[in-house]
Amino acid sequence: MKLGKCRSLFLALSCAFMYSCGQEEVEVHRQVSVDDFGQWNTDSCSLYSGKIRTEIEELIHDKPATLYADAFLNRYYLEKGSFLWITRNGVDSRADSLLALCSDAKRWGMPSALFQTQPIQKDLERVRALDFASSQEISATYGRLEYRLTQLYLRLLCGLRFGLLEPSRVFNRLDVADTTPQVVYTRLYDIPTERANQAYIRRALNNLSHISFVDSIRASEPATPAYLRMLALYLSPESESYGRYKVLANLERLRWRRTQPDKRYVWVNMASQELIACDEAAGRSLEMKICGGSLKHKTPLLHSRIDYMQIDPYWVIPFSIIKNEIAVRHVGDLGYYERNRIKIIEKGSGEEVDPADVSASMLLSGNYMLRQERGEGNSLGRMIFRFTNNFAVFLHDTNNKGAFARSNRAISHGCIRLEKPLELASFLIDDDETMDKVRLSLDLPPTTDKGRRWQQSDNFKPMSYYRFSAPYPLFITYQTLYFDASGKLRSCGDPYGYDRIIIEKLKNI
Repeated sequence: MKLGKCRSLFLALSCAFMYSCGQEEVEVHRQVSVDDFGQWNTDSCSLYSGKIRTEIEELIHDKPATLYADAFLNRYYLEKGSFLWITRNGVDSRADSLLALCSDAKRWGMPSALFQTQPIQKDLERVRALDFASSQEISATYGRLEYRLTQLYLRLLCGLRFGLLEPSRVFNRLDVADTTPQVVYTRLYDIPTERANQAYIRRALNNLSHISFVDSIRASEPATPAYLRMLALYLSPESESYGRYKVLANLERLRWRRTQPDKRYVWVNMASQELIACDEAAGRSLEMKICGGSLKHKTPLLHSRIDYMQIDPYWVIPFSIIKNEIAVRHVGDLGYYERNRIKIIEKGSGEEVDPADVSASMLLSGNYMLRQERGEGNSLGRMIFRFTNNFAVFLHDTNNKGAFARSNRAISHGCIRLEKPLELASFLIDDDETMDKVRLSLDLPPTTDKGRRWQQSDNFKPMSYYRFSAPYPLFITYQTLYFDASGKLRSCGDPYGYDRIIIEKLKNI
């Protein structure tokens, strides 16, 4: 090996970066293209930008990107982006700073397998020792270093800032929907969540020209109390009692940047199958069990606002139930329609159709609506809380009160059944006299003097609708480890298997 020539080459490179001859001094950490080195061709230590780019492209095509950060990385180099880690001294101390940050991925609450620093360290040592036998070897080594250092940087920066995974990509191609005659995937995650974009990546790569890029990485880490406490749990021996993968999955969720509950909210956790309503300013809170969507009909995760409440609503039966149950089992069963007080309505005309005249193909055409009449025995119970969403789901009462005694309450077709609907109405309305109107409309005794006068009056008109003057923020989420209102850490099951899906995605990268 001709180390003398190699050392001469790097001395020449160093001089070349400093030659200014009265011109502007070159910035130490500027982004430099290896094309700048093309004039040198010193046997085993010749650097060729074309060979370096070929090595990078081979790395890109060797394994498809499964992390969104890697997709941005590949796009940058396939579009011939400038090399980012080569300086007048080969590869400078920025690489050491990055490797120091990534060498202990556990400290960040991330899987170590995503941050393999040993191969990079080995190549870096070769570059600094000038340990090469051919120009092909040095170019390949530079290519690996350039690509893998940028990969480490973007994985750590984006992983801390946005999470390693994009939740919409993880959850929205899991299940096939039965809500329409066409086959489409069910959208299970519909929460506005910050995502990395091309502009963010450009800024991130530009930051590499500054020593402060380390500070940018540290500043990207979430600072919420829940995240910091969960990270501390992950780093402690106590995490074993909860399951390290469980803690890891919930840490990933806490990195997803979403609107968080403030002082006044309704929070529904589909994992623990519970609802918590809170008004911190008034010192009020309410907890209850819920029944959520089954494994086949998962309740979507979303953020919205509870706008209004209905009393004694109709139930328009979802197409999935028509398709999988009624059209299969109850065509021509007049007793079924009569017992359940279900009417068949032609959508085009709005006319009621005799069940005896309706075939399975007619029901499956999508041209008919099946509607259960109001009142006692209605599957929605007697109260429903409406909020804007893309799935026709809502919070509602139920005529099956015994379901709340079950340990696994993931049993509905997607809507959320409430253990205490009247208490939720009282919490949201927060006015005793208005609540007496609700109680009288539900055939329940009033609690105020004014309510008792209404009860005796022939002029009282039952309430069917109430719009909240200040809609309550609603958060339908999924957390198997979480801190309750008192700050206590609580653990629950994983009825939809979402923890497992998150961990499998992280393992298979």
